[in-house]
Amino acid sequence: MLPTMRTILSLWLVLACSATLLGQSSLRQRQIDSLRAELDRPQQDTTRYALLTKLGFLYYDDSLPDSAIAFAERAKVVAHLIGDDVRISDACFLIGTTYRAQLATYDRGLEYFFLGLTHLENARSHPRYLVKRARLLTEIALSYESLEDFEQAIAYCIEIRQIARENGFKFYEAIAAATESSIRRLMGDYNAAMVLTERTLVLRREIGDSAVVARSIGTVGEILYLKGKPLDALPELFKSVEMLNGEIHNTVRAYNNIARCYLAIHMLDSAAIYAQKGYDLCVSTRRKFGIQQCYKIMASIKERQGQLEEALFFQKRYNELRDTVLSGQRRQRAATLHIQASIAEREREREQKLNQQVIVQNVLLVILSVLTAAIFVVALAYHQKQKSEQVLQEKNALIEIQNRQLETQRDDLAEANKLKSELLAIAAHDLKNPLQSVVGFASLIEEKVEPQSEFAQMSRFIKQSADKMLRLINDLLDTTVMQMGRMKLRKASIDVGKLIEDVVNDHLASAQRKNQTIEITTDKNAVASVDEERMRQVLSNLISNAIKYSPSGKQIAVSCKRTVGKTVPMNGHNSLLPNATDNLLIAVRDEGKGLTESDKAKLFQQFQRLSAQPTGGESSTGLGLWIAKEIVELHGGKIWAESKGNGSTFFVELPALPVAKPISV
Repeated sequence: MLPTMRTILSLWLVLACSATLLGQSSLRQRQIDSLRAELDRPQQDTTRYALLTKLGFLYYDDSLPDSAIAFAERAKVVAHLIGDDVRISDACFLIGTTYRAQLATYDRGLEYFFLGLTHLENARSHPRYLVKRARLLTEIALSYESLEDFEQAIAYCIEIRQIARENGFKFYEAIAAATESSIRRLMGDYNAAMVLTERTLVLRREIGDSAVVARSIGTVGEILYLKGKPLDALPELFKSVEMLNGEIHNTVRAYNNIARCYLAIHMLDSAAIYAQKGYDLCVSTRRKFGIQQCYKIMASIKERQGQLEEALFFQKRYNELRDTVLSGQRRQRAATLHIQASIAEREREREQKLNQQVIVQNVLLVILSVLTAAIFVVALAYHQKQKSEQVLQEKNALIEIQNRQLETQRDDLAEANKLKSELLAIAAHDLKNPLQSVVGFASLIEEKVEPQSEFAQMSRFIKQSADKMLRLINDLLDTTVMQMGRMKLRKASIDVGKLIEDVVNDHLASAQRKNQTIEITTDKNAVASVDEERMRQVLSNLISNAIKYSPSGKQIAVSCKRTVGKTVPMNGHNSLLPNATDNLLIAVRDEGKGLTESDKAKLFQQFQRLSAQPTGGESSTGLGLWIAKEIVELHGGKIWAESKGNGSTFFVELPALPVAKPISV
């Protein structure tokens, strides 16, 4: 009698659910028509986003996933136009949830959930950041559960529960506990599953969510069945069905579990009735979940009833659906791994960009600090000069002469400012501007004061510091131009030997200050097609380094030799013409400490300092050798260094221009 009454009650519930769904569907359709009509009228972007999102959720509630995804995608596009990362994240949440819950396409769902997390990280200051993060993490955990990647799913559940407990998000803690309970059931850990389900019941009752309380009661019944207690499970399952009030997914799940319990106690007719109810409800609501389990239960029932043909039919249908699901899951797992790899790559790129920004900011801060200090020193010196002039004007009768000098000085300054303005128009970079002013002011001060005075010493110090900074900035600008591939060479036929002599003469004063001598050896016809200014820069760097790292009283040797290449017959004549393998080999040898193996490995890299220190307290930017290497290679040459014991030799090899020779016929 009891099964008959329960059957009647269940049929009544199905009819009630159908009527409720019909009424809700009609109401949703009216809402959809109203929103679409409003959407057709001109709207602001934020209003259009809200309308598209509402339509997406309505289509989702109406089990029309294609329409829900279409409107959510349009909402995402509008959110991109607005530039609102939170709205983009919300749209991704709706799209991903539709793929997961209604289309069972878990890989696509995960793709949108991770994309939503990425955009949400750009809005950490949003007041609902943690809630939205917990929501996305919950969907990710559910997706991994469906993909049977239980380790990942449990890890996300634990993270969600921690966030929820710390911030009082009972709703998301309950979802995470329920999800982990489901996974623990699949893993056979029924005791842990029961503890998590009881926690879910406590949280749901505190929230006052009767529908989810009903689902949790159904879960308790399912765990009791799995623990081999079908008679204890049946009351919980019937109570769950009564409280669910037409909620499709969990009603189907409860029907299947009731059928399993009846099957376990050999009430086969009752088991068949509830299995059929679950199947009918899945088909009538166009839901894919539950049908596979219905087939499996029906196959077991028919087998026990002795109806082997029907049992075989249901078993085949179950196997076909299972194979389809397994194939899809394999594809989804592969897609999930690809998504995770893409996300990791994006994170690495983001970290690299942040590191580059930090480096640039630090360099600019250093330059700005030095410039500020230099300007302060100049301002202080100028102030003291003005004060001294005022004292002189008060103490002697030469005030008119000094005034005329000041007028001349102002005229000179005006002329210098005019010249400076012309130079600014063609300057390679804005960072040169303040340094040119600093150099100009220091030179004017040095001209107007006594050579041995304190002001003269200060002005010379300012000028030397500014020159150092200018060299640093020029090196940085050269580095930038080279890295961008925009350096252009103005080549001409140059006597490299003569160029070496000029550069050595430029550095003789530095060498003489350290009692050093420079020996020059050059071959005749050392001619090459080079950019004179850039090659002067390379030679100056090598010679200044040799002076810098050689102790006082030592000798520096600079040589340039022409290495003759192979010659071949040309145009069928017996004469031999020089081939393009003729080179110029330039060598700069010092008597310094020499290079270690570590020094050789980083010698021509950017911002590298050697183990040896300059012997006269000179400074280094760590860019000179790298720039020299780039310039030489742009000329089609190469540069390297050799060091054995004390002293080092730097070599530069360049293609030489051919030397005209008489042609014999």
